[in-house]
Amino acid sequence: DKAIFDFFYELLEDGSYTDLNGDVVDLNGYIIILTSNLTKHNYFEKLPESLISRIDMCEHFKNLSPIQRDEFIYFTVIELINDYEEYLKSIAQEYNPEEILSMQKALLEIDYGTENNLRRVKRIIFNQFSKIIEN
Repeated sequence: DKAIFDFFYELLEDGSYTDLNGDVVDLNGYIIILTSNLTKHNYFEKLPESLISRIDMCEHFKNLSPIQRDEFIYFTVIELINDYEEYLKSIAQEYNPEEILSMQKALLEIDYGTENNLRRVKRIIFNQFSKIIEN
């Protein structure tokens, strides 16, 4: 969107911007990090040259390895189950620790396929957790 590009162009050119209250925010000494879903291939065709010329560094992220993805799944499941167990304790809800371990095991045994988007993987974990809780 041209308006977005113009905003960032002015922000990077002037080093300041005016917020909704009319206050000027001085960005001198700040590091501004912009993120996008652009690929290496469409970066130069999607962004105007006037904006690209003001970007000092560009980093392209690589997909996670299967081991990194599996570690993410493992730690997300462990954290979710621990949080759930703490919640049950906080409301003085009686629970069976074996059921908690069974839930954890079930979540870790789900086939997450080759999904590499960690937001989607986390959503799958939470959706599966919700289904387990409902039953």
